Amino acid sequence: MENKLKLKSLFIFDVEGVLMDSVDRPRPVAGALKLLDRLEAMGKKLHILSNVSRKSRRWIVEILRQQGFKVASDNITTASSATASYLRAWKPQARCFLIGEEGLVEELSAAGLELVEEGPADAVVVAVDRKVTYQRLNHAMKLVKSGARLVCAGPNPVFRGVFEGEEGYFLGGKALCEAIAVASGTPPKYVGKPYPEVFEQVLERYGTKPDGAAMVGDKLETDVLGAKISKIFSIYLTRESLGPKLSWGILPDLVVKNPEELLTLLE
Repeated sequence: MENKLKLKSLFIFDVEGVLMDSVDRPRPVAGALKLLDRLEAMGKKLHILSNVSRKSRRWIVEILRQQGFKVASDNITTASSATASYLRAWKPQARCFLIGEEGLVEELSAAGLELVEEGPADAVVVAVDRKVTYQRLNHAMKLVKSGARLVCAGPNPVFRGVFEGEEGYFLGGKALCEAIAVASGTPPKYVGKPYPEVFEQVLERYGTKPDGAAMVGDKLETDVLGAKISKIFSIYLTRESLGPKLSWGILPDLVVKNPEELLTLLE
């Protein structure tokens, strides 16, 4: 196993649960900084791939740097930035009605897409929005029924975070998007893990083939499944027993309890 790891030239990391606990309450995961520093010293290429939509790449870079990580915006792909790239490739000046938080707004605005509140829209983009109203969901449904493309930035049905003093689980972008999809009778376009397009974007950026990359994540249904679909070596970081989760039929190539264990295998 050690030899397989050392042959990988690109290591892709999730953010939440792998590098820091949560983007809402950023605390570094023990051993993560040392692991990335060691990989960089070994000449490995590093990229961060996250389904987070509520924070922008700029914000995540700033927080990671405060914790000592050496990262740049070019080395991060989020659900919001990947969605912006997808929309720009589809229609460079698309008019977009958003259900989402500041990270989605910032990434789509930076991509030159037009954000609209009223009138027709080319796309309805749905992500995590912890202040969403019935009126906005209903308006989004009407736009989709009128022909707007329905796009979901980050296909997570639920996530753990902190918002206005409340800590716990929150509805994810997929849960909100599915409500609009059911009401409008229109299937959404999902952007993010586990769908292969976002992995292909990362591989192409570094000129790496799937067998030269490894994905490190803490979620079987997004990180591990996405890596396996894209034929990338999957490393599942979990502090819990894997037994009950094996019933999902998603088997990682390697299981580690923490970044320190992965570092030991690399050494």
